[in-house]
Amino acid sequence: MQRVEFVGKTPQEAKRRALNHWYSNHRATGLSLAQFFGLCRVTHAREQVVITFHPQVGPAQRTAA
Repeated sequence: MQRVEFVGKTPQEAKRRALNHWYSNHRATGLSLAQFFGLCRVTHAREQVVITFHPQVGPAQRTAA
């Protein structure tokens, strides 16, 4: 999985976009809604809200770091 950004003019718009992404992909990722949003970070930039999903680091990547 790759990092994904959800941008909105309001927090609700950004969250709705993130929620739509999770709903479309939750079976493939195997993440619950709580797990998905636990891997997200919220930032504010240029009058926009950005929710960034940072996927989990896999076991092979954890040992290499």
